[in-house]
Amino acid sequence: MWISWMQSAAAYAAVTGCAIFTVSSLLLLALGWSSLDFKRNTLNTGPLGLSKRRRKLRKHAILNVAELIHWHDWAASLSRSPRTTLLKQLDKTWVANDIMIATLSPTTLGLRHLWIAISHQRRSRPVLGVVVGWFRFLVARMMSGSVDVYFRNGVPVAFCQYICKGDTLRAMWFYSSNNTSLLWFGALRAGVQRAIETPGVKWLDTGPSQGGVAELKQR
Repeated sequence: MWISWMQSAAAYAAVTGCAIFTVSSLLLLALGWSSLDFKRNTLNTGPLGLSKRRRKLRKHAILNVAELIHWHDWAASLSRSPRTTLLKQLDKTWVANDIMIATLSPTTLGLRHLWIAISHQRRSRPVLGVVVGWFRFLVARMMSGSVDVYFRNGVPVAFCQYICKGDTLRAMWFYSSNNTSLLWFGALRAGVQRAIETPGVKWLDTGPSQGGVAELKQR
């Protein structure tokens, strides 16, 4: 009974917090706060690991792109399985699933992108993920940079946001719960190529990662 009460209280707190945050978010957007450049630059510091408010630093996977000419150069250095996925399977899978990409401004992100962010967070936090997803979506919409939105059969299923600071390009991914079609590999490949083509960029920061995923990102 005690455990059941705690679960109910946690769910109620999450729903209440989400409602409060939703109202405040809509008010901020209605007031045009997301159009202020200085706020955008301030919000960029968090994902880049430069925020002074962050108590515990998380290790990010960093890829050196200074010597790369094309993403093929990076793919060639990988082990057989991911190399085969990137060079042979990815494009075939995308054609079969009608995967398309559109590059947008963060200010154009809307409700369909919000659902992607919430779905992404709820995989690890079924209840609290709704609040966290709202927060991350709002921050993403207020940040600078650009956003690649991935569509499957005309429906947005993932997006990746890029921001640049000095010689580093930071990539942040969000996937809906029905993520398939090798979207993660495609987004990582696109991020490597974007970093290579961006003048002055030497590093691609792909965010916090562990184990084999970190090794793949850093090769």
